[in-house]
Amino acid sequence: DAKKAKSVIARWQDPSKFASFLPFPTAAIDNPAFHPTSYWRGRVWIDQAYFALKGLQQYGESRLARKMARQLISNAEGIKSDAPFRENYHPFNGKGQGPANFSWSAAHFWMIER
Repeated sequence: DAKKAKSVIARWQDPSKFASFLPFPTAAIDNPAFHPTSYWRGRVWIDQAYFALKGLQQYGESRLARKMARQLISNAEGIKSDAPFRENYHPFNGKGQGPANFSWSAAHFWMIER
């Protein structure tokens, strides 16, 4: 509902939670289990970020969605350079992690750019 969405959106904008250099890590930064290189405890997965951006749009936060999309595209390694698309990314420096030439990430970056 709108009240819950507002709470989630506030957390996504909080630098101590999910508003890292590359937004939408898979665990909140202040979570004791968070680690930026742990597979599902802090890395940024572009498919998951895409779903978050779509949620923002559906709850009337298109401007915020565009801002965070630009942040993903600007800060993820390889999007504006010759480095390969990666499976996931480091939330604090945007460096690619996991396998290279990952088509799932490439497809979601394309959808974000659209």
